[in-house]
Amino acid sequence: MIFLKKQLNQMNKSQKKALTDIALITLSFLISYVLSNAGVYILSGIVLILCGLYVGVSLMISERNILEPRGIFSLSWVSCIGISSLKLSFLQTEWEAVTWICFYLIYVSFYLSFFLSGQKIKLPVRNDKGDCSPDSLFLVILILTLISLLSFTAEILILGYVPLFTVDTPHAYSYFHVSGLHYFTVLCVLEPAFFTVYLFNRKTDTVLKKTLMIFCTAVCLMMPVLMVSRFQLVFSVSLAVLSFLIMEKVKLASYMTRRNILIAAGGVALLIISYVFITFERAHSADYLAGIFEMKFPVPIAVSQPYIYISNNFDNFNCLVKELPAHSYGMKQLFPVFALTGLKFRVPELVNYPIYVTKEELTTVTMFYDAYYDFGVPGCVILSIILGILYSVLEKLLKERRDPCIILIGAQLYTYLILAFFTTWFSNPTTWFYFGVCVVIQLILWYSKKTKMKRSGSHG
Repeated sequence: MIFLKKQLNQMNKSQKKALTDIALITLSFLISYVLSNAGVYILSGIVLILCGLYVGVSLMISERNILEPRGIFSLSWVSCIGISSLKLSFLQTEWEAVTWICFYLIYVSFYLSFFLSGQKIKLPVRNDKGDCSPDSLFLVILILTLISLLSFTAEILILGYVPLFTVDTPHAYSYFHVSGLHYFTVLCVLEPAFFTVYLFNRKTDTVLKKTLMIFCTAVCLMMPVLMVSRFQLVFSVSLAVLSFLIMEKVKLASYMTRRNILIAAGGVALLIISYVFITFERAHSADYLAGIFEMKFPVPIAVSQPYIYISNNFDNFNCLVKELPAHSYGMKQLFPVFALTGLKFRVPELVNYPIYVTKEELTTVTMFYDAYYDFGVPGCVILSIILGILYSVLEKLLKERRDPCIILIGAQLYTYLILAFFTTWFSNPTTWFYFGVCVVIQLILWYSKKTKMKRSGSHG
């Protein structure tokens, strides 16, 4: 006892905070597990929801950073597990013990690897902070918009339809894909984020430039609507907002003014209206969705849809745990390699793995679904540790650098963490395509800047 007291006294504030958080998370998972097994689902869910909220918000406050990765993951993982634990749908069943162990170890592994690597890893300080020429960003925005628009037009001509203008076609977007070409169409989601970074780097704009920038952004936001892709629309807006937060290095209370709250509320309202409009245009009627969701209580679709979109992903993970006959030993997580190289067309057996879900219409899964598919519990823990280190490095890097594409990659990674409950981001080829495009653009920007400096030096 005396030894433990001495060890506690030797800890700094952040170490004590980490120890307290882990102890609270452990206790909450244990209580929630016991309550769930006893059939007290509502209370089981409330325990984890409150725990995730408390740990998440307290981390953001203590670190004075609204983008604190452990805080985000507490909200997107622990609290969302709590939401799923409420079991408000007949689709949801009692989780396996292994499922609970995975969910707990994923969070603790991420938290500890982030904290410990943050104490150890030191990045070299560079004098060049990476600010970019507004003219270079202007060209990037124009080229991205042009590539995306031309690809979208080509897909329309090849497939013969625009998803928004189809009638009674619930899965119009699912079929609106020309292999290879669609990667370039969905580059539209990056443009609003580049526009946000451009606004921070610009000095003065001509009327022509302003008009072109607004036009490009409007076109790139309109394309997800025309494709009736709610995800692409939300993803696009998320990247822009997170790029803004990274550029501003926003603290918790920095922008809590009445004017900014009203602007933010208006933006959220517009996004919700667009989301609802796309849902309606996808021919998903309330009766159709209600039949899929199978809620235990009569609730409006505005409540049941987000609930299922969050909660059922964890139940899909549980289906995997129960039904998986054998692990795939890395093949699932290598899917981006097989897709981007075209191997999946030449050797279909490489990607021919069944998906285990509660219902065939509900195919969204968590970030760690493929990790379990490949290697079971160790796979989830290893991926979580890697991500903890990755986000620790990212946070340090974004404090030092203002390179446009590093900011965009950061915005993507934060989006994936916020939506950790949604899908297997790092097993998605589009994720790596976006990363690759950002790296290529950044290399071009660095080369352009270096060439310009050499020229100015030679003239001098």
